[in-house]
Amino acid sequence: MATTQQFPDRKYETISLALVTIVLTTFIASWRLVVRYRINPRLGWSDYWIMVALPLSISGHIFNILASYAGEGRLDADPFLTRAHVVDAKKLSFFAGALNMYAMFAAKLSICAYLLALNFSRSYRVIIIISTVFVVVNLLILPLISHWLNCNPVAKRWDNRLPGECWSPSFPVIVTSMQGAVNVLTDLIYAAAPILYLRRVKMTRYTRWGVRAVFLCALLGTAVSIAKVVAFARVLLRPSKNGLYHATTISVLSLSENSIAIIVACLPPLRRTFDNLLMKILPERLRGSIGGSQPPSRNFALPSYYSNKSIHGNTDVHGDAESSTAILPEDEYIEDANGRIIKTTKVTVVRSPSDSTAEFGSDGQDLGREKG
Repeated sequence: MATTQQFPDRKYETISLALVTIVLTTFIASWRLVVRYRINPRLGWSDYWIMVALPLSISGHIFNILASYAGEGRLDADPFLTRAHVVDAKKLSFFAGALNMYAMFAAKLSICAYLLALNFSRSYRVIIIISTVFVVVNLLILPLISHWLNCNPVAKRWDNRLPGECWSPSFPVIVTSMQGAVNVLTDLIYAAAPILYLRRVKMTRYTRWGVRAVFLCALLGTAVSIAKVVAFARVLLRPSKNGLYHATTISVLSLSENSIAIIVACLPPLRRTFDNLLMKILPERLRGSIGGSQPPSRNFALPSYYSNKSIHGNTDVHGDAESSTAILPEDEYIEDANGRIIKTTKVTVVRSPSDSTAEFGSDGQDLGREKG
């Protein structure tokens, strides 16, 4: 009795990862925006770029799912794959890759905007500005050229039977390699942020490691970016049979890459929120041993560190909704009348009841700042 041969199908690798990352990134990004809105209804540029990155990422993930159902992840010998299925799978995969690339661009710009708002040293700000230029060129301009000008007509990218011509196959690989290099470079720059910050402020060991963990999460995407470049080069420069089967690896890495970027971009404003949750969960003795004994805070206002040079000649701090870091506990900084950190230390301030009532609300939040 003849038996039907079973062919491997990797579509569920892409589908399951896409569904998980859609839920996770939507939850984290929405949480971040809610927290930021509670701080200040006037959202900043980093928030707006997250609003751009999330729908682009979700759209790209949906195209990845559709490409999987169309035939991506199957062997060439699979009888399911007709010529029409191959063309549809390649077309859907192309749009998925393009949208995922643009989502990565928006997520990186969100991180750049957030780091610029932290107002670190002038040299570090210059580095961030330069990295922003690299992001725009390598994650937007060059990909746009590669996606829409590489082949004439564009449809020849997924159906080589059409008349027309394409540039050298190495051009998309060069663009992807440059994109991966920029991702690695920017991840290293972002990971360096806590080194600069921790040199300027005094904080507990718990807070110090919390700051490190938030920014070092940027390194999670570094390995994924490198692996994606290698896999893309193998598939495009050394085409072989079962191209749709091997394309699943690129799809999985692309999904992971932009999802990690969005999550990392959302983490810094949520650090104090995570602190509050941990303070409720961890035993009191453990909290004391790691320097995290302060009670959970109901104040979600996010202070910023300002150097003396940045304070001079800049009195309108509240006009910038991005001037917030969410990385200092409330008992480890002192702010001036404009909400700028002028010293970081632990102090005990004794106020008369009348002074306290006049300047602060019942939960310790500065009422004047909330009105601004």
